[in-house]
Amino acid sequence: MKRLAFFSIALFALLFFPACAPKQVADLPEGDELWFHAKVIEVYEGGCILEPLPDAEAVLASADRLLLGDAVLQENGISGLSAGDLLLIAYDGMILESYPAQLSVVYSVSLLDENGEALPACVTVE
Repeated sequence: MKRLAFFSIALFALLFFPACAPKQVADLPEGDELWFHAKVIEVYEGGCILEPLPDAEAVLASADRLLLGDAVLQENGISGLSAGDLLLIAYDGMILESYPAQLSVVYSVSLLDENGEALPACVTVE
């Protein structure tokens, strides 16, 4: 009887605990990221405040403003932003509930021109 209880607990642990592990960025297959467009509302020394555009329904359901830190912008080769600039952002789908809201994991940020086309990452907007 003790053996059966031990094996039942061991089987439960083997099946349950791996399902609780969070996904790591490296574990995500291509295509698991979500994309949305946003407009820069305010730029300050530590980053910028974004407003998701109407096509970002999933983001707008959680937040009307997002904070994007300077480190994320620098990692993506973006500097010199100004209010009104358009961005295309790939993220993991998780939005941290703060105000302004923050994205849990940002995979990429692309600066868009007035036609919605991505500009090269080394472009500095002036």
